[in-house]
Amino acid sequence: MEGHAGKQALARLLRLILPEPEAQTEDPNELFFRELKKAKQEMELAYLVFKEVTDLDLINLAVLRMKFSEERFRYLLRQARQNGITTPAWGKRDTGT
Repeated sequence: MEGHAGKQALARLLRLILPEPEAQTEDPNELFFRELKKAKQEMELAYLVFKEVTDLDLINLAVLRMKFSEERFRYLLRQARQNGITTPAWGKRDTGT
């Protein structure tokens, strides 16, 4: 992210998605990437739940959860792109280490 305007845009975004004290006390880039990672994990969990449920009502709920988590992840990616947020880790598989 470049410049003061970019940092202000990221700070505004974080205030929308995080509780107020947390959004003000940590590095905005670190908070953003933590939220992005959490959104990715939520999306992966939604897929796992979908694969396991067999009851029709649970299948419908799982589909809704997948759609919600996918849209949240895409939203955060769009915000990253619009605000010039990049990292060398884009595209690399998370190894958990």
